Amino acid sequence: MKMLLFAFITFSSLFSHCCDAATFAYRALSNGNYVIDMTGEITSGDHIRLLSIIKSEPAKFLGTTTISLHSPGGSVQEAISISELLRQSGISIGVESDQTCASSCFLIWVAADFRLSFFSSHIVIPRPYFSAESITVGNFKEK
Repeated sequence: MKMLLFAFITFSSLFSHCCDAATFAYRALSNGNYVIDMTGEITSGDHIRLLSIIKSEPAKFLGTTTISLHSPGGSVQEAISISELLRQSGISIGVESDQTCASSCFLIWVAADFRLSFFSSHIVIPRPYFSAESITVGNFKEK
């Protein structure tokens, strides 16, 4: 069973970076804490890749203070999935100096309880398109 799981993870990792998918990597800080850097276009499966890096090194994640975003955006649905995952963790989300968080990346940044940015950060607010068929109204009632 372990061998099958190892083969699946190895096979998945070979194709996880296709289509310029976002990459996630831990970066150690001088105080012993960590930052997870998210870099690149947001594509299908990125929230699974983020969850995978968190599960692979849980001790590092416990010492992680911030997720640092540098992305031109991409899949709105995937950004929503990532933002939900990070919002539940309560971790800070930031855009560092001279870095860009555009389009759907903004949805990740704005979902955090604690957001960080600098004067030279570039945060581009999107106007995503949702078709009428894709919107669930929920508990709202027409008058």
